[in-house]
Amino acid sequence: MKKMLLNTMLFAIIAFVMVCSATAQSFDMSQTGEEINIIPMPAHLQQKRGSFTINKDTKIVVQQGNKEALRIAKMLATKFQKQQV
Repeated sequence: MKKMLLNTMLFAIIAFVMVCSATAQSFDMSQTGEEINIIPMPAHLQQKRGSFTINKDTKIVVQQGNKEALRIAKMLATKFQKQQV
């Protein structure tokens, strides 16, 4: 049960990272000298200064009709809500 929960959370985190990186434009490691580890690596990524904060207004989007993705998104949202209290 614990292993299944960890696998589900890992899937949710990877899905969340994929959504966050979907709008990236280009990636140039020579500018920062840092390697960015995102799975799967987007075709283009533009690294900028700043930060991204997850709060009560952050949207988690899933494919319509995908019950498993919806279940995981709800679990991830619940986890974030508990951490904000």
